[in-house]
Amino acid sequence: MTISIASLNVFTRENALRELFEKFGKIRSVKIVKDDGLKISKGEGIVKMDSRESGLKAIEELNGRLIDGKNIEVREI
Repeated sequence: MTISIASLNVFTRENALRELFEKFGKIRSVKIVKDDGLKISKGEGIVKMDSRESGLKAIEELNGRLIDGKNIEVREI
């Protein structure tokens, strides 16, 4: 299952997202979306989880949660 995370703090790192989502199941990949020219975070991330069930649980638990000072938006894509 592929999950989009929006409204991330630009200082949030991939390892922090991995730790956050690992609580819900096995992670295939984690990526912070970066501006190509500036190489800085766009405040968005993509997490691919091994199972739909664990992905749905992560969305339910994390959507709207305060992470690094910002309320993140978590949804399936």
